[in-house]
Amino acid sequence: MEINNSVSIVCLQRENEGLAVKRLREFNISLLGECWISLVEGFESNPLGGGLVEPRWMLDNIVRRVGDGCSTMFWLDPWVDERPLAGSFSRLYVLAENKLITVAEMAELGWGVGGEAWKWRRRLLAWEEELVEGCVDRLSSCFLQDSVEDRWVWILHPTQCYTVKSAYSYLTAVNFNSNEGAEHFLWLKSVPLKVNIFSWRLFFNRLPTKDNLHKRNVIDDTQLSCATMCGALEDRDHLFFQCDVYGRVWPLVSKWLSYESAFHGTIEAHSNQFSSLGGARPYGAPARLSPSDPDQTCQLSFAYDQIRAV
Repeated sequence: MEINNSVSIVCLQRENEGLAVKRLREFNISLLGECWISLVEGFESNPLGGGLVEPRWMLDNIVRRVGDGCSTMFWLDPWVDERPLAGSFSRLYVLAENKLITVAEMAELGWGVGGEAWKWRRRLLAWEEELVEGCVDRLSSCFLQDSVEDRWVWILHPTQCYTVKSAYSYLTAVNFNSNEGAEHFLWLKSVPLKVNIFSWRLFFNRLPTKDNLHKRNVIDDTQLSCATMCGALEDRDHLFFQCDVYGRVWPLVSKWLSYESAFHGTIEAHSNQFSSLGGARPYGAPARLSPSDPDQTCQLSFAYDQIRAV
């Protein structure tokens, strides 16, 4: 503990009575960010932090400044309120016919209420229509500029250009961790305590999966295979999201929620996907966790019973 405190003091800036020694990990990430941002400038759309181990900090601090809107993805790029509309209005994104449409194309078709730009895979429900109105309200302050190219902007520096110093200052000023999605699911008052405890153990990989038992020398190398005999090694992500047997519950949950999507294979990506889904529901709208079809509930229960029997 004393060693850790000493290291922290040494890494403080001189004005804070430290020696301003660089934190090696954060400094290397900042240098990698400079390489990545130079590649981003060559992309018309956000490549989602390709090549970075933890790209979330980078993606949170670059936004798309729209000019003519020809090279900015309407749903996928962070051009309104510094975040993608696919995240702010994830329900509408799922229902949209053209998910790769540009801002310019949407504006040309007309993105007002009842405009031709809004094309859906099915007729919208009443609360989904309210989501469209909310989205249109956000777009009311957006205007395109002819002959002005869209560009990426780094929001942590006055010049709007990436600097290693600004990135390093950000990384050392925040408590960054790879389980940031857990905050949406942990220690909720409306959830039973045993479920909260299970969620905490799931996010922080504290469940007795076979890989964790092997690390503690409870089982040997010959006992690491998944209990379903699928041939894969059992770890947290495989057990809950990747296994062909256990993973069958997620399409049924998706159908139960009337939400069609391909599901991610890791806890971090999966939690981000579902936190966006929950955050998109407007106040007063019906909760999506209420089954609309008794047959779907029966299918979900049947799948659960099958999984318990394995």
